[in-house]
Amino acid sequence: MGVEGVTYDELGEIELASGETRRCKVLEVNGSDVLVQLFESSTGINLSNSKVRFLGRSMELGVSEDMLGRVFDGLGNPIDEVRRSFRMPEWTSMVFR
Repeated sequence: MGVEGVTYDELGEIELASGETRRCKVLEVNGSDVLVQLFESSTGINLSNSKVRFLGRSMELGVSEDMLGRVFDGLGNPIDEVRRSFRMPEWTSMVFR
């Protein structure tokens, strides 16, 4: 049958015959074939009786306004001294194109 419109990094859900759902992410699209990375176990997946639904979006992470412009240590702790060393003077302007 094949796939259309699926893109790299897109999220998907694999529905097993039992109704159980497993989550995945697209790693490669090659014609009508898609290679996915499973975020959960592959145990019980039978390709002939499973369905895949692609969600049309990549992974998202919600953040609060308090986190914007902050630097963290990887464990969620702010690193204030690093933040101060990267602070730009107020007169600095930046243009992004």
